[in-house]
Amino acid sequence: FLNIKTVLNEPRLLELSNALFTASCSWLVHLASLSDQVENEEVIQKIKQLPLISKPNRQLSYIPEFIIENITDFLTFLGRFNVQLFESLSSVDEYVTLVLVFMGDASRLRNPHLRAALAEAFEAILPNKQHGGGRTLNSAFAEAIFTYHPLIEDLPRVLLDVFVSIELTGQAVAFEQKFNYRRPMYEILEYLWKFDKHREQVKKLAVNKAFDNSSKRGSLSTVFILRKAVRP
Repeated sequence: FLNIKTVLNEPRLLELSNALFTASCSWLVHLASLSDQVENEEVIQKIKQLPLISKPNRQLSYIPEFIIENITDFLTFLGRFNVQLFESLSSVDEYVTLVLVFMGDASRLRNPHLRAALAEAFEAILPNKQHGGGRTLNSAFAEAIFTYHPLIEDLPRVLLDVFVSIELTGQAVAFEQKFNYRRPMYEILEYLWKFDKHREQVKKLAVNKAFDNSSKRGSLSTVFILRKAVRP
């Protein structure tokens, strides 16, 4: 185990992996932002607003899921064994944007298990959590992400949407597994609660009639758990 951990933490390997995955994030977000009527668009435009209202481009359906799985595995690995690397990166905006675009959009990422895995990957940037033998992430770094990322205001909506959609994964998913999927979401909700603008948005979403209507598709236990999670 220690040998494998040492090899995977080799600085040059992490540098190249980060370059590959940040480029992959930008590419996937670019494909997600294209409408279904666009076939070839080489100029990458930054997303300025979520949710995306256009119909998903069919090119996105050709992309294998393991690409996003590799990205989530990389972030989860860093969160457990090399959390200090986040602070050495010039930017993690590409990772955050990927999570915000895909985690709450079932039309662009249909696999609910993979959307839940994005929440676990996002948890890696939260401060004040012990990750293996690594030091905790500087809170100022995480606060900057939760304050200044251009799309971060959509995180509460995205998070609550995937929180509820887990209940719709079917009977094949064990009841305990659904709670395991929600565990990192509790951590993110708890950290969101520290920011006034995010806290107010979570409260509004939790009691919003439209959101309650979507919750009715799940079980009553889902609604109860959600209200307990966002209770002041």
